[in-house]
Amino acid sequence: LISFRTEKIRKIIFHSHKDDFVIDIDLLKEYSTKFKQLEEKGKVPKKLDLSNYDVMAVTTLVDYLTNGGNTKARITTSILGDMIEIARILEMESLLKRIEEFILISVAKSEQFLVHTLTMLCLQMLLDTSLGRKVIDIAVSKFPIIRKMAPFNNVPLDSILRILDRCDLNINSEYDVVETAISWLAAKPERVHFSHLILRCIRVVNLTPDQRSDLFALTDTMSNYAQIMSGFAHYTFNNTNSLRVCVLSEHNSYKRCGNRSGQTKFFINIPSRKIVYRREAPPIKASYITAKPSE
Repeated sequence: LISFRTEKIRKIIFHSHKDDFVIDIDLLKEYSTKFKQLEEKGKVPKKLDLSNYDVMAVTTLVDYLTNGGNTKARITTSILGDMIEIARILEMESLLKRIEEFILISVAKSEQFLVHTLTMLCLQMLLDTSLGRKVIDIAVSKFPIIRKMAPFNNVPLDSILRILDRCDLNINSEYDVVETAISWLAAKPERVHFSHLILRCIRVVNLTPDQRSDLFALTDTMSNYAQIMSGFAHYTFNNTNSLRVCVLSEHNSYKRCGNRSGQTKFFINIPSRKIVYRREAPPIKASYITAKPSE
């Protein structure tokens, strides 16, 4: 925002890197909470510099304002991220709601649009919003389709983790997760640094012995950094976290929950001695402690 003046003004210029658009302040206030607050404080700028955004995104925004909350312009994937960011900055709740409706309808119809949206929401840091959670739900449901699409390997880490770690992930077997995880890691060499995060999403107890062998065979085929990759895999699958089992009763219908393979039995040894908490004892800072009872 530039060129402020304290007296109220009735017009503002939206400046894109191609055109300037003159907007009536009273009209803008109907849709933007931010500008309503700025006018109350006498801080409405003469010009709003939107030159860093896609020209079509700015044009579509202006079209939305001047057509009573409707737009004749076609919202495309190329301008969606910019439109969301502008609408958030200007606090245009009605526009954000329209965009959310458009996204949810589009991702339900098009897997290609769904994969693009997973990337866009991650870049806009919207995964933890209501919209982000709804899109992830749809991705989890459509996982058998989208995991086989080439653009899926371009989806950012945060989106991938939220999908692969879901109990209700739509899969035929846990090996679907194995193939997807390895394929995503292999797409870019630098992703080896995320190996532990990705591989820990695989629920090893749901793999057959042959599938476990196949998993390591897959990692060995990854050129240039197979040794590092295999090291991460061995580390990941030889700690207690990789053997976790979801035992929530409401998840009984999910293929990934419970010990489906029945290969491993888990035992918890309960100490025979009574454990007493001493309030005067200093806090233990270590993550794990092994202690032998005093004689």
